Amino acid sequence: MDIIKKNMALASSGAGKVRNRAPADVQITAEQLVYDANQRMLEKPQQPAVREVITDPEELAQYRSKRRKELEDSIRSHRYNVQLYLTYAKFEEEQKEFDRARSVLERGLDVDYKDTRMWNRYVTMELRNKFVNRARNVLDRVVTLLPRHNQFWYKYAWLEEAVGNLNNARGVFERWMRWEPEDKAWITYIKFEVRAGETDRARAIYERFLAARPTQDGYLRYAKWEERHDQLALARRVYERALDELHADERDDALFTAFAEFEARCGEMERARAIFKLAMSALPPALTRDVQTRFVQFEKQHGGREGIESAMLERRREEYAKAVEENALDYDAWFDWARMEEAGGDVPRIREVYERAIAAVPPVKEKRYWRRYIYLWLSYAVFEELGAADVGRAREVYATCLKLVPHKKFTFAKVWVMAAHLEVRQGDIGKARRLLGRALGVCPKPKLFKEYIDLEARLGEVERVRLLYTKYLQFCPHDVDVWVAFAQLETELGEPERARAIFALGVDQPVLDRPEVLWQAFIDFETEAGDADRCRELYNRLLDRTNHVRAFLDFARFEATHGASFENSRAVLKRAEALFKETGQKEERALVLRELLEVEQSAAAAEGVASTAALRQAEALQPTAVKQRRPIVGQDGTAAGFEEFYDYVFPEERKATGLKLLEKARLWKAKLKAQQAAKAKAEAAIAAGDGGAESRKRPRSPADADMGKEDVEE
Repeated sequence: MDIIKKNMALASSGAGKVRNRAPADVQITAEQLVYDANQRMLEKPQQPAVREVITDPEELAQYRSKRRKELEDSIRSHRYNVQLYLTYAKFEEEQKEFDRARSVLERGLDVDYKDTRMWNRYVTMELRNKFVNRARNVLDRVVTLLPRHNQFWYKYAWLEEAVGNLNNARGVFERWMRWEPEDKAWITYIKFEVRAGETDRARAIYERFLAARPTQDGYLRYAKWEERHDQLALARRVYERALDELHADERDDALFTAFAEFEARCGEMERARAIFKLAMSALPPALTRDVQTRFVQFEKQHGGREGIESAMLERRREEYAKAVEENALDYDAWFDWARMEEAGGDVPRIREVYERAIAAVPPVKEKRYWRRYIYLWLSYAVFEELGAADVGRAREVYATCLKLVPHKKFTFAKVWVMAAHLEVRQGDIGKARRLLGRALGVCPKPKLFKEYIDLEARLGEVERVRLLYTKYLQFCPHDVDVWVAFAQLETELGEPERARAIFALGVDQPVLDRPEVLWQAFIDFETEAGDADRCRELYNRLLDRTNHVRAFLDFARFEATHGASFENSRAVLKRAEALFKETGQKEERALVLRELLEVEQSAAAAEGVASTAALRQAEALQPTAVKQRRPIVGQDGTAAGFEEFYDYVFPEERKATGLKLLEKARLWKAKLKAQQAAKAKAEAAIAAGDGGAESRKRPRSPADADMGKEDVEE
């Protein structure tokens, strides 16, 4: 019953209702909460620290007891918190209670003896208060427990040396070296012996150091140390030991450079030069840049140009050899290597490089993979002919290359042409013809035809040239340039009928790549021959095949230039204007009408009159250019904006489409300009004193102000 009554009370009070968990209208972020808390702390006035003043020993004893109790309670609660022990020990040290401080630190070390902060505080406290023996004991303990923490060894050795106990310091170092520490520890031991004046001991320590840690830096330190002590023979011996005892992966350019510079300082230039060369041959290419730079500087100071070039050539040979070893198809590296060797002039070495290069045949029989490779063969052949002056080997190179190329899949016309040119230079024309004929039989290409025709033309073999042109046209009858070149050849030979027949045969071909070029060449040929009737016939034949506006314009200009009158030109242009009007080609029609206007102007000028009926009619036919806008449709079919373009409105369209308003506006603007001119003239007359009174009395009528308004509104 009590539970039921309690639930009813909660329901009546609203405590059992579902809470509104919707987000509040104003959100408070965590950053705002932190900012408000900081602001309240800043606004709150800070209480000054209470300073406790102790005036008698009883109060001091009471303060110590209270503070110790607090620290003891803290340690009891947090036994493994090392910072509490350090704070407690510092308090006891400030109170000059050193035994208590030691006791606290010993308790802390019992908790965690590996914490270096405790040992450091312990040693520092003993040294600060001049307890040397106690500090020595602490250091002895810590180096025994933590032998890999070098900071305590440094402090221990420093302490013994500072108090003048060199034998104990040496003993500390010996104990330390048995753990084979880092290089810095060995160098510290050596410096200690040098300060002590024991050079032989320092040298013995260097030997032990290299035996324990044989590194390149160790050998370099040892050699430089011997050089500073004027022991040049021993320093050289250290450098030699480094080259012999260190593995190739453990050496770099610093060792060779240091050794070579040491020999240079000793005056042994040949030894230094030999070491530089050894470095460039022994080290990988990535590590020899600094060596090359130092070698060049050395040669500039102590050698000559030949030595520098020799060293650089050897280095570059090794780089190229490495590059082609990694990728035998890197033809750019082969080219660079061959050019470098050609600059040296060593023929056997050049041939060796070329032979190795052409042995790297592309594995895929596709022309794009063979292009760079074929140029290796061509460079090889050119070198044999010009560089080595061995024509026989050059012929062998070309012959081998032609056997290697898969001509059924693809070929290289340049190889055939260069091989034929070699024979021409040697005076063997028959062999050159056989090579080019074989090329045309195996793999005919336009370049081969052109080269063969050029060869026969230079030799003056007209019949052979005609035969080659015939074969060429049979191979590619669609090539307009071949028809034009063949016809021009016949023209130059004084055979116009042959040329005309070639042109006629060419324009009758069903497929041409650029028929307009051939037609234009044919027309130019007939024009130069002076036969206007043939030109008209050609133009009419051309217009029967095409309705291009350029053909009509050229025909009209021809008639205007070569005709007795302008009637033929007008007829051509009117024919074109009617055609383009029917097909709705506005731009072409506008061009034709503009050309018609120019023809009429030329005709009027020829007749010596300013205007004729035909000229006025041509002017009336001229269209008006109107700027319009049209939408730009994107790839998705939506409008992407608008672009402006010019449309042509012809006279019949103005009347038919209701563009009378535009014409009225134009007339109104012309009238307005005439009024402005008359007004300016009247003002000038007033200024001159002529008719001024009459002009001043006559007011401006409303009709003048509204001139043209009715036309515009209409």
